Amino acid sequence: MNEQGSVVPMVRIEASLTPRLNLAFHQNSVPFLRELAVVTDEDAALADVELTLSATMSWPSASPGW
Repeated sequence: MNEQGSVVPMVRIEASLTPRLNLAFHQNSVPFLRELAVVTDEDAALADVELTLSATMSWPSASPGW
């Protein structure tokens, strides 16, 4: 139940990801996250749903020495 006393439906987040990730994929803009869905088994539609995603990419500044 939420603060207003109504029942909040159960939801789950389903994601489809790239099976591997490497520097070449990053350089060629291959997406890691391919699909994202917010799913509920309830009959009623969801309303006022807010989903926030953020990403920070950090690569080593030094050469790996190959």
